[in-house]
Amino acid sequence: MITMTRRELDILKKNHYIAEGGEADIAEYDANTVIKIFKDKNPQTGVPIDKKRKEKVVKYFITTKFPQSVIGPLEDVYADREFAAYIMRRLLDDDPVRQLTKRNHLKKNRFSNKDVLKFAIKVAKIVDDLHKRGFIIGDINDQNFSIMENEVYAIDTDSYGIKGQLYAVTYTENYTAPEAYKANGVIELTEETDHFALAVLCFYILAQVHPFGGNYSKQPTWKFKERIENKISVLGPHGVGVRSVTPSWNWISPQLLKKFLDIFEGNCRESILPELEDLYSHMTYCKKHDGYYYSKFGECPVCNQNAKVQTQPIKQAPADTTAAMLKVIFESDDIETILNDKYYLSKDHNIVHRRTGRRKAVTGNANVEFTKDGNYILEIRDDVIIIQDDYTHSTYQIQKQHKSHYDMTDDTLYYVDRNNRLKSMQLTRKGTCETSEDFVFNPIFKIVDEKTRFIASFYPKKAIVVENGGQTHEFECNDSIIEYALRYDESSKRWLFIYEKADGSFRTLVFGNKQILVDNSTWVYSAIPLSGICLAGNTIYEPGNKEIIGLSIASNKIKAFPCSVVTENSHLEFSNGGFTITNPDKIYTFGK
Repeated sequence: MITMTRRELDILKKNHYIAEGGEADIAEYDANTVIKIFKDKNPQTGVPIDKKRKEKVVKYFITTKFPQSVIGPLEDVYADREFAAYIMRRLLDDDPVRQLTKRNHLKKNRFSNKDVLKFAIKVAKIVDDLHKRGFIIGDINDQNFSIMENEVYAIDTDSYGIKGQLYAVTYTENYTAPEAYKANGVIELTEETDHFALAVLCFYILAQVHPFGGNYSKQPTWKFKERIENKISVLGPHGVGVRSVTPSWNWISPQLLKKFLDIFEGNCRESILPELEDLYSHMTYCKKHDGYYYSKFGECPVCNQNAKVQTQPIKQAPADTTAAMLKVIFESDDIETILNDKYYLSKDHNIVHRRTGRRKAVTGNANVEFTKDGNYILEIRDDVIIIQDDYTHSTYQIQKQHKSHYDMTDDTLYYVDRNNRLKSMQLTRKGTCETSEDFVFNPIFKIVDEKTRFIASFYPKKAIVVENGGQTHEFECNDSIIEYALRYDESSKRWLFIYEKADGSFRTLVFGNKQILVDNSTWVYSAIPLSGICLAGNTIYEPGNKEIIGLSIASNKIKAFPCSVVTENSHLEFSNGGFTITNPDKIYTFGK
């Protein structure tokens, strides 16, 4: 508590005056704080200032720990033994959140709609925190939250209410829920009316239009209060017109828009914080309109108003495949299990190269690879690759990055050395020829040939993909990849990358010419392993239980083709209008 005489307080205000408000004057107290000095009455209304009530709120703030994001009272000030003022932290070069609705302000500060969303989340978190500490804010509006150095602060806190002790008494009509107005003329402000005001504020700064703004031609004279009372918002089917320069709010998630509508025109009085945070965690950038949108849309809903949120695809009736032909192209009594279309594990526990019949005994957990002619046999271990050269009858080894990915294409091995360099090694009759390729980081890659390749490096929070012809893509990725499928479709020149996350969900990406065509986190797969899935044109084909499931990436619809030999662990290849189906015991063609 600070004490002084009334004369000392008047001198302080005169010499260090900063600003004047309806209830108080603000003066500098020291370099880091200001003093808010209450008037006896509001000069605009003539209503006396209830200093006794102010005193109770200030003391509650001082004795209650409040967050750094709230500019609350630090010390109370008494003049001639009467409560007169309080000390609070000083904000320098701050702007009210209302500035976030100004296009020039956004451009000047390079704030994207995702940045504005982050500010809205900070406002919502402040409100949530204050509620937990027993405060009712009452007067949530675009002037009572300020931004300084990209942080949000709640200000004008002495009008707050205290649960069970004091009502909040200050409000702003264009943010006040209709139920706050009581028949006897009393304004009753609660947590629920705070949630309404918070939704109004957040929609305003996200959509750059007040939810009860615009032109309502049926009642053009209605003000905010009447529009709020009659539940006529810009989101409802009321024909409310907005300015042509108002940006589209289609980038906002449907669930958040629905929550807004339920609050503005319904009886919902819940916090919108969960929906704000969900939107922020699912944002994709669109170069065309230079903004972000909800990533669960199949395409940018700002650029294409017909864009739909991706949902679990609707399964259609199985197609008639009676004319399709099923033919066995490989089987053997020697098979224990077929590993892929090139190798199988024999019953005597050898890896057998189908083309040449060469055999290599299984040792530990090493993977075994053969060159096309079978004269090089490679054992891929955690830290080394052991190469057996049957041309020179020699064996040697090369070092690799621990547990790193590799690929084998005909007679060329691709691997990552211990300096994060992708290397290629040609293995021929004339010997080996090693070439250094790109630097990579935690990579996943597939090489079809020198020109057709997919190399993804996974950095903290993002992945960078280099594919055919050096085309580069970048996308956000914070996931732990449990399993993946990486497949190339020659006809469409597209890459399909599907990975399973730690929580059991999947992410599907399709890479086309100069862009990511699909980025979907709702589709679910049952193939075991995922690499059994393939891509052909606009369709992802997945092996199912006695069927091949075709998922159209264009229409988000499924068609199933009955096929009695297919199971979830079949491996599919599509070419020449039909499938090659690799099962653990046989290899088939289907429809060719």
